[in-house]
Amino acid sequence: MKARLVITIILTCLAPSCSAPEAGKNPDRSHIAWGIPVKGLQVGVSCDTLKIPSNRKLFFTVYLKNKTSDHLKIPAPLSFALREHPRVIDFYAQPLYPDLKFGSVTPPPILFGANGSAQNYFSGSVDSEGIDQSDVKTTAITLQPNEMKILRGIPLKSRSFRKDSDPLKGKTRVTTYWLQPLSSYRVAFLFKNDQARIGRQGLWVGEARSGEVIVDIQAAPAEHIEVDAGFELPKTAYRAGEPISITFRATNRGEKTIRFKTGSDTFAVANRHDRFSFVATDKDGNVQPDVVTDPGFIRGARAGVGLGGSETLPPGRSYATELLLGKWCSLTEPGTYAIRCRRNLFVSTDKQKGPLDYEGLWPQIPIETILTVEIVDAE
Repeated sequence: MKARLVITIILTCLAPSCSAPEAGKNPDRSHIAWGIPVKGLQVGVSCDTLKIPSNRKLFFTVYLKNKTSDHLKIPAPLSFALREHPRVIDFYAQPLYPDLKFGSVTPPPILFGANGSAQNYFSGSVDSEGIDQSDVKTTAITLQPNEMKILRGIPLKSRSFRKDSDPLKGKTRVTTYWLQPLSSYRVAFLFKNDQARIGRQGLWVGEARSGEVIVDIQAAPAEHIEVDAGFELPKTAYRAGEPISITFRATNRGEKTIRFKTGSDTFAVANRHDRFSFVATDKDGNVQPDVVTDPGFIRGARAGVGLGGSETLPPGRSYATELLLGKWCSLTEPGTYAIRCRRNLFVSTDKQKGPLDYEGLWPQIPIETILTVEIVDAE
């Protein structure tokens, strides 16, 4: 049985999800997630849109409020200040940066994970937005008593550098955080400063964290691309102990060239391609055990991902790969078995640049086929 899917990939929609209020208007402060004041500084965060496709950027509004009756001098939120680091000397970073944690997670059908679980995480990537370190200056701003500064359009990025660092070729480091689809995250912002003075000016020192807003990351939208995909068996009857080879096949029926990732999913403990999932049940509905029983693998403590690459399919072309069922389950007893075969196919129509080349951000095609096999005595 094959799954026929019609999808279109929209990877250019990068409009802000958390839009700034109209000019001259204040945001609705009832939705600000405030943190606990630290030495008089209180940080809050809000976001207008809390559901967004994975290929769109998130922007937040951050609030810095002076809760005291005195003037409060802090580093400018988007400047760089000296920060203590356990391994690095002369480490500078912007005081304001995001802090992300998992909320509730609704796993997709299968990303990786032989036991049916999905790996949902946020990933950072150094991009080319760094500025020359020679242009970096530490500046300060003063918050008047009970004054609140509003920072709109703040992305999920952090910026830092080590002074005179050669690996960055004199640039600052910019890390962008992209969130996995079909997951939710608790997002806060930290304001941290370890630099006590700029010249003769004393500065606020400490770490203040905002409250949390929960954002739901949805699968990227898709339409207008035709893909035939599914799993096949060369025959339906096997002797006990005979290897069972299952073929995964995908054919591009659309008008655009498509691309998807292959490999990079062979974890050391399992020694199998974990982009795929195979679960066998007998005629009584009993699930056959996974042949991988290492508890470290089940917990996600996996080492090594193997070689990987991309498969490009022009219109009308097909891709096929064979997988041995015995790497997932062993059918040793005679009888009839239903094998549930799955893969989540992440597809792109164009070669993306930078963080968008990460397949977890692409539209997903859930592929599932139920195959039936008969196991007979080896004699």
